[in-house]
Parts: sequence; C-alpha cells; structure tokens
Amino acid sequence: MNKVRKQHYVPRMYLRGWATDNQIYCLRNKKIFISALENVAQRRDYYRLEIITEEGLALIHAMIENTPDTLKVQFKEIIELLRAIPISFGIIKSIASNDNAKEISDIAINDTIEKLLSGIERNAAPFMCELRSGNAEFWNNENLFLDFLLFIAFQFVRTPKQENNAKQAMGEMYESCWGIISILLALILVARINESYENWTLSLLINQTDLPFITNDNPAINLSKVASEEVLDFDLYMPISPQYAIRLNKSNKKSKVEYLTLLKRSEVDEYNHHIMASSLDMLFADNPSTLEYYI
Repeated sequence: MNKVRKQHYVPRMYLRGWATDNQIYCLRNKKIFISALENVAQRRDYYRLEIITEEGLALIHAMIENTPDTLKVQFKEIIELLRAIPISFGIIKSIASNDNAKEISDIAINDTIEKLLSGIERNAAPFMCELRSGNAEFWNNENLFLDFLLFIAFQFVRTPKQENNAKQAMGEMYESCWGIISILLALILVARINESYENWTLSLLINQTDLPFITNDNPAINLSKVASEEVLDFDLYMPISPQYAIRLNKSNKKSKVEYLTLLKRSEVDEYNHHIMASSLDMLFADNPSTLEYYI
C-alpha cells in the first residue's frame, strides 16, 4: 500500500474542464505558467487526521446540538470514528515492531479522508461530464442528484481558503477539530438541501461570449450576501468549464433545472471576478490570454 502524499483539495477530475493533456494554465502572484494537474491545488498530507483536543471536541458537539435527532445520532458515530482513528492507529504505530504494521497504521491516519473524498469524486464524475456537454437533467432524478450534491457540498468546505477563514473565527484552541467540522458542515448542507429538494433549482449557465469562465483553488462559492457574520442564504456558484457554470439556490420556480444563456461579456466577467475574490492564491484557465486579462 502506498500513502497518498499529494492530497488535492480541488480534484483533478474537476480541473480537467480547463486542461489539455492534463496541463492547465495558472495565475499566481501575477505570473502565468502551465502546470501538470497533479501539481496544483494540492498539499502534502492535507487530510491527515489529528488528535482532537477536549476544547475541539466540545465545539464539535455544540455544533451538532441543534440538528435533528436522526442526524445527531449519525453525526456522533462519525465523530467517534474519525476521532478514534488517529488515537488507535497512533498507538499501534508506536508499539508495533513490524515496519509494515507501522506503515499501514500511518496510512489509515493519513489517507482515510482522502479515500472518502476520492469516492465522492468518482461518483460525481459522470455528472460533471454531462454538465460539460450542456445537460443538467440528472438533477431532476431523485435517485441521482445526491451524488452530485455530496460532491459540491464537500468542495464548498474542503479548501485551505475555507479552512483559513474557519480557523480565524474559531481560535487556536479549536484548530484541531476543523477536519471533522468541515465534514459535518458538508453533511448538514446536503441534509438541508435534500430535505427541501423540490424547492432548489440547478441552473446551468451557458457562456456564449468570447470570455471564458475561469476557476480557482476555491471554486464552490456562496454568492449570497452576508450580514455581519450570518449568511442570509445559500446561492452556490461553481464554474464547470470555460463554457459552462452552475448556480444552485432556492427558488419558487416550477422547474428544478433551468438553462441560462449568457450573451453579455460583462455577465461572465462579473462571475469571474467573484472567482478572483474567492481564491486563495491561484486562478486557472484554458489559455494564458484569459488569465492576462485578470492580472
């Protein structure tokens, strides 16, 4: 077994929408370069599980206190499992005399969340292909939409930009619990949307201008305005390729799927500026001239 050291917080499956032969154009620090997908939007051992402090555990349990009882039971099981992995396998690693046992224990600590997210990405990959061909009808199928919803919910919480924002708000004593909290936040979002699924509309934005959609290292963003520190609503935007993007929000529309054609360059530019503002330090495009426009 090989440990996964390069752990992507933006999947290569997603970034392939802008790539040619697994190469993508990047903008960082006002410099444009081309890179292999495996070398961008990743950090070494990013999803490695940490031992949770008592303060962190208290914060986690406070966060789920107001969730429905059925969810609360499931969340507590998830918390206990993820909390136990670095403790139990850490003990095995420290006392094992066999190098193979030590390595297997360390892989469990390092790769558990990576494998969870990889499975979610695999399940969502067919829907990404459909969206890039201009088809969003899978959202109408109650047996299919959850796989895609899981993907975008986890993408919304899993990046270093979101981690930095959360840790600034939580304080240093709670930092060890972010890995578990991010998972719970994604699952709460999925449960919230699933509960009122008939009220949520997936809009496929079709770009027919000469300005492509760009993406970044934090590509699933909430366009809803924020008052003080409280998010008023959830209006997810995520570019899918230079030609397509999605929005997911609550609406009073009869259709759960809609197709919106963008004919004005200014509309695409506005979405691209949202992507610029939400990035940590990297923008991605399918050609260098698009990135030059945003330097």
